[in-house]
Amino acid sequence: PQVLAARSCPQDPDSLVMMYTGESSPSSAGSAPAILARLAWPGDSGGRRSVPTLSAEGVVVARAPPAAGRMHSVAGADVSESCFLAVSGGVAVAAVRVSDHRFEMSTVDLRPAAGPLQVLDKQRLDASVLAFGITAESHADPRIFAVTPRVLLFRPLRLAGAAAGAAPADERQDHDSAEAALQAARKLHGAGQESRATAVVGALSRFGAEEVLAVVEKQRLELLDAEPDRSSCRWRDVDDAAVTRHSLFDKAKDLRQWLGFLYECGVWELVDGLPGAAPARRRACEACERVAAALRLRELDDVQPAVFDVAIRHALFEAGDPTQRPQPANRRLLFYSRVSACERLLPAIAEYPKTLPQGTWDVTTAVQFANSVAAGFLAAALDQRARVAEEFRGLFPELLGSASSAQADWLMSPPIRNGLSMLRDVNLEAMPGDSATSRRPPLLLSQAEQVVQSMADLCRVSLVAARTSLGDLHGVEMASLRRQILDSLVQAEDIAAPFSAPRLAPLASQLAEEFEDAEAIVALCAAAGDHQRLEKHMASSPEFRRKAMAEFLRIPALRPWFFTSLRLFGDIPPQQLEELLQPYPEVRWALEAQRLPWDSLGAREGAMQLSKSAADCAIPERASASRREVFAALVAIANKAADAGPDEDATEI
Repeated sequence: PQVLAARSCPQDPDSLVMMYTGESSPSSAGSAPAILARLAWPGDSGGRRSVPTLSAEGVVVARAPPAAGRMHSVAGADVSESCFLAVSGGVAVAAVRVSDHRFEMSTVDLRPAAGPLQVLDKQRLDASVLAFGITAESHADPRIFAVTPRVLLFRPLRLAGAAAGAAPADERQDHDSAEAALQAARKLHGAGQESRATAVVGALSRFGAEEVLAVVEKQRLELLDAEPDRSSCRWRDVDDAAVTRHSLFDKAKDLRQWLGFLYECGVWELVDGLPGAAPARRRACEACERVAAALRLRELDDVQPAVFDVAIRHALFEAGDPTQRPQPANRRLLFYSRVSACERLLPAIAEYPKTLPQGTWDVTTAVQFANSVAAGFLAAALDQRARVAEEFRGLFPELLGSASSAQADWLMSPPIRNGLSMLRDVNLEAMPGDSATSRRPPLLLSQAEQVVQSMADLCRVSLVAARTSLGDLHGVEMASLRRQILDSLVQAEDIAAPFSAPRLAPLASQLAEEFEDAEAIVALCAAAGDHQRLEKHMASSPEFRRKAMAEFLRIPALRPWFFTSLRLFGDIPPQQLEELLQPYPEVRWALEAQRLPWDSLGAREGAMQLSKSAADCAIPERASASRREVFAALVAIANKAADAGPDEDATEI
């Protein structure tokens, strides 16, 4: 046996709680279980200098063997970081690593003075743990806490029937379905009886994790799309505007309370092993985001009700049966009640400026308002996501973004992407002024600048949403979306000032730098001839320098900048330089020509070396006849210089 962890028992100084590996059984293929036991020192004169003896039969806390971890010494015993043990009052919590990022936690009752110990609860923790413990016993709601490299996680300390204030047995078992039990537990939690709610949740395992997860999904949709009961006394003689506004406030409050119930009472732990558990957590958080975004829409609806009249009618027509159109008085109530599809309003908002006469002040004003609606929608959702992730730390690790979860993120859903793309196109179409004339009235120039600034704000929020959803700032999908957004903004800035001298598009450049788009930065600096700005970026970041030099080589017109960069930054590793030049043999040949000695003594030898190098470069060029002809001409010139007579200057040739 190997000692895994040991702690003293606060209530009994003569006792010791120890976790160790037991003997493996033939059926377990050599795996040794982790066992928790209580030991006691004898009451004789030997005291703690004697060997403690087993005072109660141990209990298995993990079937799988502890994963390998770094060992260190605690009280003379080797303890593995793969195992943690915390003791508070009459309860011990053992955490054993069963895989790289997964721990199995067991809550054990230490109070029986004799007889076997009893496992009160088991939970799973998916995280890398650095430290582990239980909050103070005097705390009103003791919890298990785990310190991870990123956040501090909390898990409920579930004591089943042993805990004070636990629900009676009949209260835990008299529910004939998981839905009824979950509803009862939620009511108890809402009434402040968290311990009783946790006990009811603990009894849900008899229904099966799949049924519990299905009920959670059903509750989410019911909360999200609940319609206010206009027949109730609360809404009697209340206009629709007030009903829609306050019903959204109610939904936001109910959803946050519901999330707290799922988190604090351990519902998520019951379904953690299911493939759909992580997507369900994401959708639960997204429900809060949708309500926050709908609330922002409702605020803007009060600013321009005429715009929303058209947009809501269009959104409902696209989403439902055209033959069953709701009455105008009920359109807002219907739309704001069905928050699960609130994003379908964005394409409708983008269509609104097209209904106005082109070239009028109303069009530019409508475009700016549409930009503010879309930007406010995304900003409200992102702000809510940050709040939920902060309040329920560790519960939503997927909210940080990853390439695998991007497709499921509603902020990257087709309706939102299409709506934002349509809106960027509308911005370009609505730019005032005639690019065919060299003069523009000051009023139209002012309108164009306002539209560009409004569009830049929208582009930034769109990029923040994409970065949050996709996670990888340099991934293929993020790079493609970022290029589309920046290209549209550059076009808008060019239209706003088409006859000024070539200059760096300031708004697009700022976004390119913030979101690390090396290709866009190079293109914008090259278009403006801003060498100093580009050299500053290259000096501050070796990675940007590599990407910029690759762009210089890719675009023939920028290849002089490549040679300039080589002179300015001569510390480029040879291997990296070779990787950059591999697709461009003609540039490698030119670089070799620059480095050869061209004085009167070395000119002939240099010409011979260049001839051989040009011939080597011409051999692989099978796909391009023009490039083969260029290298053949270079070989002929180099051979003529190498065969120059005494009266001929090889350097001049």
